[in-house]
Amino acid sequence: MTALPPPGPAPVEPVPPVTHTEIPAVPGRRRRWLPFAIAGAAVLALLGGAAAAFAIVSAQRTPQAAVSAFLDELVAGDAAGAQSLLASIPSGNPVLLQPDTYAATDDRIEGYSVVSATVDGATATVTVEIEQGGERSTHELPLALVRKDLGLFDVWRVTSDALPTVYVTYARPDGMGLDVNGTEFDGLSGAFDLNVPAFPGTYVFEPTGSTDYFAAEPVTVTLSFANADDSDGSTTVALDVELTDAGVAAATAAVNATLDACLAQPVLAPQPNCGFGAIQDDATYTNIRWTLTARPGVSFGTYSAGDGWAVIPTSPGSMRLDADYETATEYGTAESVIDGFEQSGFIRSIDEAGSAVFESVEYR
Repeated sequence: MTALPPPGPAPVEPVPPVTHTEIPAVPGRRRRWLPFAIAGAAVLALLGGAAAAFAIVSAQRTPQAAVSAFLDELVAGDAAGAQSLLASIPSGNPVLLQPDTYAATDDRIEGYSVVSATVDGATATVTVEIEQGGERSTHELPLALVRKDLGLFDVWRVTSDALPTVYVTYARPDGMGLDVNGTEFDGLSGAFDLNVPAFPGTYVFEPTGSTDYFAAEPVTVTLSFANADDSDGSTTVALDVELTDAGVAAATAAVNATLDACLAQPVLAPQPNCGFGAIQDDATYTNIRWTLTARPGVSFGTYSAGDGWAVIPTSPGSMRLDADYETATEYGTAESVIDGFEQSGFIRSIDEAGSAVFESVEYR
């Protein structure tokens, strides 16, 4: 038998040598600059976008854009929107600028085109071509720079100088009023109203409260931007309250009644303020009789505030005096003729029953 070697560690397999391969290092400069280059591109993109946005917003804030926005509201019939684009609400009675009034207005602006613009500091003028009532016309609309939003963006507004205005004259008796395009003309407390601002369009001024004895005809006016360029700066709307045929008859009856009352007095000089008479001398007169030989003619003017309807002479009248007289040495009959007598004064009022009040001028 062969003896076995004593136990010991197992033999170890040889291990192949490890080979190390060098990996080239990325230059540190490129590794550090890469994030910075990306951030810079983002900043440039943001700046470019901001510049584009600024340009877009600025283009929307020009005087031309402000005028276009204003005229768009007028074309749409939106009075409230147009008012919001004015530099300030015009002074004066605002009735013609009210939405209800403007909504009922005919011959509004139908279209427009912007021709040119000039800017001088905080003011500007935009030339526009307007289509209104089937006609085209050119106008210059003034604007004002009212503020800068965010300190950067201009805010231009059309000034109220661009709007036409109306001068309303309406002397009337108590109880009469006025509508314009179906809206009550508030604020007309006196006989006239100056510089009433309006948007372009046609307005119908309709008197209310007429009676069988006096009335006023409606007045229609068409206003445009051209009216704002007139030398007097305003278009006149004159509403005359005149006597109707029934009113003329009532007024004539009042004038005649006054003269007849004077003629009925058996005196040489009828009173008060009759305007005719005979001079008293040293004779005594009795059985005095006045006879009208030709009644004076009159006509009547339009109503005047504080006075009423003027009584205007149109033809003279005449009357005859007959009386008995007696002096210390004689007696008999006397006669006298007065020619060229005229009546004038005012019809102060006419009530619902047709009773007119006549007040004569003061005779001297």
